Amino acid sequence: MIGTFRLAPNEALALEFVPPATCYWSVTLKNIRHGCTNPRRRTSSIINADATTTDDGPARVVVAAPNPGAPNWTDTGGRHRGFITLRWIDDPEPPTVASQIVSFELAR
Repeated sequence: MIGTFRLAPNEALALEFVPPATCYWSVTLKNIRHGCTNPRRRTSSIINADATTTDDGPARVVVAAPNPGAPNWTDTGGRHRGFITLRWIDDPEPPTVASQIVSFELAR
């Protein structure tokens, strides 16, 4: 699953979805040329093993340039626009993803 983001300096994108019942899923940010941000210095992706979720509830991934202090924060690398990919294996049904642009203060 792929999408795009465009954020103002004081905005964050909140993604919420019930994680697929699989052994692996990930959310990854890419620049407008589909290149990954520097994974050695930036948290530009999150995988199910590292994500904070509730047992039956949704996962919430926050996309923002600075860290708002939220669990599951993914770093845009200072970019205001780019691509987001949600990948999973072993489940043919895509999860329903809700997205909302929020002020940086509400992203926590």
